[in-house]
Amino acid sequence: MIRRSRTLIFWFIVWLILTAALVFVAVMYFSASYLIAYLVAVNLSAFLLYGWDKLSAGQGVDRVPELILYLTVLSGGGVGSLLGMNLFHHKTRKLSFQFVVGLIILVQLGLLVLVWSKEIPVIKIF
Repeated sequence: MIRRSRTLIFWFIVWLILTAALVFVAVMYFSASYLIAYLVAVNLSAFLLYGWDKLSAGQGVDRVPELILYLTVLSGGGVGSLLGMNLFHHKTRKLSFQFVVGLIILVQLGLLVLVWSKEIPVIKIF
């Protein structure tokens, strides 16, 4: 249990650092808005984590926990996750994983439709 939680914490930190670094690069070098930079960064980091997990699957090294992969989708990285799943043929046979990823993406799309239809008041952040 301790090893599993250490692995989870490790990959969470890796994901945070990777996403933050990509946001920094997008904002500083491409003058992107913070929202666009975040969305690009979280999707690219999701894609890279799926690729790393597929690469490490048969190598006997620590894999990226499914909870972290779910977190990448939940945080807005659905497109990168789907691209990573399909390009690397990773987690494509595990129907329970695909169901959860699909459900998260559908809920997010539903929330976007509600926000854009002005049904839910949104506080303007940027």
